[in-house]
Amino acid sequence: MKNELNTYTRPGTLFRNTGIGEVFSKLDKMEIIENVFLLLLCRICFMGYLVSPFGAAYFAAVFLKRRRPAYVLCAVIGILSVGYTTFSFKYGGTILIIAAISAIFSKELSGKKIFPALICSGALFINGMIYVIAEGFFAYDTLLLLAECGGACLSYFAFDKAALLVRTSPRRRIFESAETISLVILCGTVVLSVALIDNMLPFAHVLAITVILALSVSCGFSVSCPAGVVFGLCLGIASVYPPQTVCIYCLSALASGFVKRYGKFGAAAAFAVTSFAATMLMCPESNGIITVSYVALATLILLFIPDKFLNRFGALAIKAKEEAAAGDRIRNAVETKMTQTINSIDSVSVVFRDVLDSLLEQNGETHGVIFDNTADTVCKKCTLCKFCWNKNRDDTLSYMNAMYKTMERKNSISKHDVPQEFSDMCIRCEPFVSELNKNYEAYKITRMWAGRVMESKRLVAEQFNNISMILKNMKTSLAEQMNCEPELEHKIATALDRRGISANKINVSAGDGFTVTMDKVSCGRNLVCSTTVAAAVSEVLEVPMLRENRECSDDVCHLKFSQQTRFVTDIAVASATRDKSSGSGDVALSFPCGNGKTAVILSDGMGSGEKAHFQSSITAQLAKNLLSAGFDKETCVRLINNILMMNADRDTFATIDLCIVNLYTGSMEFVKTGAANSYIKTASGNETVYASSLPAGLVQGLEPDYDMRYMKSGDYLIMASDGITDVLDSPDHNEIFDIAEGFTGSAKVLADNILNAALSYTDGIAYDDMTVAVCAVSENM
Repeated sequence: MKNELNTYTRPGTLFRNTGIGEVFSKLDKMEIIENVFLLLLCRICFMGYLVSPFGAAYFAAVFLKRRRPAYVLCAVIGILSVGYTTFSFKYGGTILIIAAISAIFSKELSGKKIFPALICSGALFINGMIYVIAEGFFAYDTLLLLAECGGACLSYFAFDKAALLVRTSPRRRIFESAETISLVILCGTVVLSVALIDNMLPFAHVLAITVILALSVSCGFSVSCPAGVVFGLCLGIASVYPPQTVCIYCLSALASGFVKRYGKFGAAAAFAVTSFAATMLMCPESNGIITVSYVALATLILLFIPDKFLNRFGALAIKAKEEAAAGDRIRNAVETKMTQTINSIDSVSVVFRDVLDSLLEQNGETHGVIFDNTADTVCKKCTLCKFCWNKNRDDTLSYMNAMYKTMERKNSISKHDVPQEFSDMCIRCEPFVSELNKNYEAYKITRMWAGRVMESKRLVAEQFNNISMILKNMKTSLAEQMNCEPELEHKIATALDRRGISANKINVSAGDGFTVTMDKVSCGRNLVCSTTVAAAVSEVLEVPMLRENRECSDDVCHLKFSQQTRFVTDIAVASATRDKSSGSGDVALSFPCGNGKTAVILSDGMGSGEKAHFQSSITAQLAKNLLSAGFDKETCVRLINNILMMNADRDTFATIDLCIVNLYTGSMEFVKTGAANSYIKTASGNETVYASSLPAGLVQGLEPDYDMRYMKSGDYLIMASDGITDVLDSPDHNEIFDIAEGFTGSAKVLADNILNAALSYTDGIAYDDMTVAVCAVSENM
């Protein structure tokens, strides 16, 4: 036998076997059920045989996927069994039109849900208009026909998932919520068909109660309550008390679902008690819409349904909800723990800064310590000590301040620099001056090292703050990744399950574009990872999805899919090293940084040669690593600045010229520290991105320049080092825009043209490192 999964998704041919005996030769159990449902739904008619949208809708749902002759035969038998000529002509013709169109346009209709629904409504409208015209073309008949066509269109969407579920249910591992409800609606219309048969209304009630009790025991009230509404509505059409029937079934199904834990007898008892109470309250004059005998017979049938079947159906139907709830608990636990850690580190940072401020106040030594130490050494044993430092203290301090100013200016002091009054008064002037110079040198050294220590402490305090920011950024990133789309994840799992593919750990995140990750059984050399899975994900999300990554072991494949971006970039770099230099101080990199973004960075180290190259390459590589790891641009720049400042060589600093291009929206985020201007050439004009901040690694608390622009297809971004801009961009004229004017070629050609133009002004000799990076944006076809 053919793989039913493949035959279900691949268009077949119409009426391969023409013999009547061969029509049912290859029927399996599920196909027999489909044919029974089709026969019953095609018999439904009300309002005097004028309205019957369900049969045509269900036929379109099953036949357009699996073109089997048995479907046509069962549909025609169901229509003819009604025994009304006009009814048979109208709906029989509708069935034949749908079958013919599906055979002719099988490829065009494959995978498109709206077209089969429109075909169903259109076929019904064509045959119905023949009847309307024959009856005199009354407005009432026309409006009724339009309403019936609308009902048929909606019914197709209601039956579509149920038809697929009936066919694939033996192999399924998970049900989509919409599929469960669709199956309930299908069962409800089957019950309606049974109820419309003469003397079959009691059996229809028993059948409906049995299904509701089964859903209550297996799935609980979340499924049994909608089932009660559907069955009550369907049986209300065939009942004398339509509103009361809907209410009684709804309340009874809700009550039976609430007592799921008490098993079959508990659900049956709750249903019986609630239905009796609701009947007495809403229509006491009736003999009972739902009698005790109905519930007893339904309970007896329920007892014969194996618990294994009910448990499996319930597990498949509510699996997604349980996984979503578990995911919510994990997400909340992670967020709580991350918040506690961030608050703890923030507290440490605040305490450290307070201690640092206190140390600055306590250890803020003034130059008075120089004279105190000198007086302790020279003046303490002098006979005039009390006279100078007690009785004549104000004059002595005045002399000391004058001598300190001289030392600040000359770095030392001699006897000739001492005020004459002090020299006449002090009997130990020469030893005092000598000791004063020693203490001043010691004071300068102490102050220098104290400054370095305090600077190191400030950097440590800054690192605490950076750690806090990193954790906050991590929390935000985790929240975005864990703030998934459970409904979409469940739909993807269901779509893969229909194709016979088992996948778990499906994660869907929606930012500017969708990102999907999952684990599935290893496909070996098969291309199912890049074809079938990608097609299923694209179908659910309704956008083109491309496989971004595939990591397979012997047992499991970890797959990552990303939404196809709106734009693509062409990035090129052209550079020239300074004449007679051992290396270029400019480094340019471009790299993807996740979520449909591409980054371009140009860093210029101070000067030229190996040292400058080391500075710029460290800066560019750090930016690449941090952005690729998911850090935001603000944290990235702060970390780079602190790392460069902690370098033992205090001359380690470099410019940062960073642009992050969002390929979904076309936005460009600029970050500049000490960098040259950037230029954007567009069809509507030219734009310049200015910068005025200091390079990274020079000062603490660096404040970069931020800017944002938007690009369209055909635009060019030009980033250049000062070796290029100093030559081509003057206050009076910008030759870079002249070169780019009217240019429509590749980024590499434009970058070479700009570099050659700059070199032409210096006779081909580069007097500074010259680097230009060009990013061309175009539509992703």
